[in-house]
Amino acid sequence: MNRMLRSLSAAALSLTLTVPALAAGMSSFSPSVTYTPFPDVADSAWYAPYVRQAVELGLINGKSGGVFDPNGKLTLAEAINMAAKTCAIYEGDPVPTTDCQPWYQNAVNYALEQGILTRGEYKDYTAPATRADMAGLFAWALPATELTRINRIGDLADVDQNTCLLYTSPSPRDCSYSRMPC
Repeated sequence: MNRMLRSLSAAALSLTLTVPALAAGMSSFSPSVTYTPFPDVADSAWYAPYVRQAVELGLINGKSGGVFDPNGKLTLAEAINMAAKTCAIYEGDPVPTTDCQPWYQNAVNYALEQGILTRGEYKDYTAPATRADMAGLFAWALPATELTRINRIGDLADVDQNTCLLYTSPSPRDCSYSRMPC
């Protein structure tokens, strides 16, 4: 399974499980986009309902050509765009648009303003995003109170003590904590 699909599925699943339980804090997440099925996402695919929900919530819209590309790699730009949109929806801010050059610049600007990113944190936004990147971005996109544990995983083969973590506490958006440089 590829990184993009795992990352999107994790983000969508997290929102799916969190929204009903924390409706008061997450009430701004509601369907706002009509879902048009992607030709490369079978209705029977285990991840299909999460793709649909992420589209309806306005977090993703697929790739050019009207495809989702479930076997593709998620770029840092795409991950930052999803995290920025998640933060904007949660905060009630206007969602960053993609009508700029490069297409992800508004999301990067918003992410910098909100503290999701630090200036110079990434050199190439077109590089593939790792699961650690995705986890770090989403940890900064929402307050820690919205990031409740949903399970325990004993081992992640691609995450070890050398994996760069972007925050120093379980409350990354709490201003009393700061990021550790990677």
